[in-house]
Amino acid sequence: MRLSRLLNIVGALPLLALSANAQVLVTTPANAGPGSLREAVATATVGDTIVFVAPMTINLTSSIIVGVNGLVIEGCYPDVRLNASGLFPGIELSGVTGCKVRGLVMEGFNPALGFTTGANGNLIGGLNPCDRVEARLGGMGIALSDPGTDANVFLNVKVHQNLYNGIYLRNGASHNQFGDGSLAGTVNSHNNGMNGVVLEDITGASVLQNHFDGCLIGTDMSGMAGTGNALSGVVLDGAGVIDNVFRECVISGNGTN
Repeated sequence: MRLSRLLNIVGALPLLALSANAQVLVTTPANAGPGSLREAVATATVGDTIVFVAPMTINLTSSIIVGVNGLVIEGCYPDVRLNASGLFPGIELSGVTGCKVRGLVMEGFNPALGFTTGANGNLIGGLNPCDRVEARLGGMGIALSDPGTDANVFLNVKVHQNLYNGIYLRNGASHNQFGDGSLAGTVNSHNNGMNGVVLEDITGASVLQNHFDGCLIGTDMSGMAGTGNALSGVVLDGAGVIDNVFRECVISGNGTN
C-alpha cells in the first residue's frame, strides 16, 4: 500500500501538526464507524488524502458521498475492493472539484461512480498501474448525468460485466476526457449487458465535446480479443449530442453496431 509518504510525514512532524491536508487512515473494512472509509470521507476536509493500511474488502450498505473539494481516495489496484449489498451508487462526487479516486475495484453498484450537478475537474484513475479503477458486476459502471458535470478525466479505467451501459453521459455532461491516447491511460468498456458507451440527450441539455482517446470498447485490455458489449459499442442519441470526439479507439466485437 502507499504508506511511504504517510510514514515520512509522521516521522518528521508531531501528530498534532497534521491538521491541514492530512493523510487519513482507513484501518477497518467495516461499512461504518471509527476507522472506516465512510467515516474518513464524512469527516474529511479540503485537500485530505485517504489511504488504506492494508488490502481489504469493504461491503457497503449505501452510497459514499464525497462532498469536499480536493479529496483524494487512494488505494492500490487490486488491493482495495468495494462491494455493494444492492444496486445503489458506489462513490458519488457531489458537486465537487479537484478530487481524485484511484486504485479501487468496485463491484455490484449502480453506478460504481456517479457525478452530480457541478462535479467538475475530478480525476478517476491515473497512469500508474497501481491507480487503476475497475467497475464491474453492477448496474452501470460510470454515469455522468447532471448539468455541469464537466472536465472530469478518466485514465486507466476498466468497466465490464455490468448489467446495463458501461459508460453513460447525458443531461449536459460535457468536456470530459476518457483516456489520453497512451497505453497506460487506456479506458476499457467491454462485456456489459447493454452498450459500451452512451451519449444521450433526452432533456434538451447538450452533451458536447467529450473526448475518448485510445479507448477500447468491446475488446479485452490488449485490444486484440473481442469481449463485446451485448448491444452497440457506442451510441450517440439525440440532437444535443454534438462535437464529441473518438480518436484512435478500437470499437469491435459488439453485438449490434
